[in-house]
Amino acid sequence: MSHCSFRSFCILINTSLLLVLSACRQESPGTALLPNTRFFDLKTYFQQESASLAAKNPQLRKRLEIDGRIEEQTLDSVDFSEELRLFAEADINRPAWLDKYAVDSLLQNGRLSRLTYRALEADLKTRELQIDFLDGKVSEIHIQKKFDTAIANTDQKLAYYPGKGYSIENRQKTVLQDPQVFRVEVEL
Repeated sequence: MSHCSFRSFCILINTSLLLVLSACRQESPGTALLPNTRFFDLKTYFQQESASLAAKNPQLRKRLEIDGRIEEQTLDSVDFSEELRLFAEADINRPAWLDKYAVDSLLQNGRLSRLTYRALEADLKTRELQIDFLDGKVSEIHIQKKFDTAIANTDQKLAYYPGKGYSIENRQKTVLQDPQVFRVEVEL
């Protein structure tokens, strides 16, 4: 076999193997990956959640806590894309970040039960993204974000429970003020 024929044969075998392996890969609903990425499509997930909630138009019970002061509200009409914006903004699907997050997955009974992404570099705002699955569907999403500027350090913890509600905790320390804590708990 000539060198050129052997090389063509190797390319054909490698291409065939890649096609077979990608055809065998099974994806559960809600675990779709974007083309050319390896991360959960958080942005699209929350776009779909916003549209679904807007169609159902559930009443929200919102509890706000700012530095110990509590306020409760009941809302009949809400812009869900704005309500869930912080969650969608934590999306890590950028080609430049393919090697910036460690990926860990947990299988139970042969099914994906958890995906966890952890930032490998200190300057990434989304520090950790954890998606839990139950019967192939998203059951919980937890996000930890951190960002520092010259005048403030901010830590955010976001939790989303499909069909139930969500919570946001924001801790901020500024140069000239005491630390501030802001919490939102929303029940659908």
